[in-house]
Amino acid sequence: PVVSAEDIRNTTEIVQAFARYLADSWFRLAEVVAEQRRRDREIELARKELVYLVLGEGEPDKGEVSRLLRVLRFNRPPNRALVARLESPGNYGERPGRHDIMVTAAFRAAEDLSDDLENVTACHLRPTSLCVFFHDPGGPGGSAAREHARRLANRVLFCLNQQCELPARVGIGSRRAGWEGLRESYQEACAALVRSNDRIAEYQKGDAQLTQLFGMAQEVAELLAGVRLAEARGRAASLSALVTERYGSQGMLSTGKLFLCAALDSLCVAARGLGCSQDAIAAAHDRAVSELDRAASVLEVHEAWLGAVDALTEQVRLLYVDKHQKVAERLRQLVQEHVRNRSLP
Repeated sequence: PVVSAEDIRNTTEIVQAFARYLADSWFRLAEVVAEQRRRDREIELARKELVYLVLGEGEPDKGEVSRLLRVLRFNRPPNRALVARLESPGNYGERPGRHDIMVTAAFRAAEDLSDDLENVTACHLRPTSLCVFFHDPGGPGGSAAREHARRLANRVLFCLNQQCELPARVGIGSRRAGWEGLRESYQEACAALVRSNDRIAEYQKGDAQLTQLFGMAQEVAELLAGVRLAEARGRAASLSALVTERYGSQGMLSTGKLFLCAALDSLCVAARGLGCSQDAIAAAHDRAVSELDRAASVLEVHEAWLGAVDALTEQVRLLYVDKHQKVAERLRQLVQEHVRNRSLP
């Protein structure tokens, strides 16, 4: 024969060894991919947990916050907030499906950007806004801190504009220490967006009145998160009355509506944190924003805001009603199963 039996045997052994090497390589690659996916899921969950803890009620648990910061690779605690917001699709005639795809892609890209930066995390919690917490090292005279924040804001804007056709704006809160300070920086960033139409709006001392109103909105969100629904509605009505009193004139009404739209975001976060349906909350948010946008008088603004609060409180109420109903339904199914099996005495 041209090829001896020994050559065939040697060749077969080489091929088998190579096959084992390929199998081991693919197995190791699959393990690496699985680990990366697990890591990505862990980071995504940590982002949301951190934002919920910071923006939620009371002082966050220090141990839990430290764990989340380690997952997110912070070596310095966040001390400043940005809020990036996309314009409502209703203003631009976008089809809902097309809009959702653009917004999801834009905010996903911004979250990926934060993963590549040191001491920065971004999380998409609202239908059309992104929350960014970061550590600002500061500097003499405050100029270095201002430039650091504006560079980050520009990078976020560029990232969003690459993925989305809708106009984007960024509000910048001031540099503050502690978790309560970080919450205040977030409120300042929201106030800056309401006050100014600039693509990058920095908080100014003249925005203090708006920041106080955002503090009241946070109180409503905390009452909602505590399932104190009647108190939440009462506090929301007081907030609306104060907003319309301060911004009820024809020239200022648009500012009041912008504020209430931003305040609505805090309530949506609280409802989502309780476990309400994401789709139901998003639908209630979009409907409220559309009604506030159409409102042409103080009364219409007030009614649109209270209608939005009522919709969210109803979702929270249904959440707890559904829980009891589910328990009762499960018990009924168990009883029927035991009856069919004749296992009851």
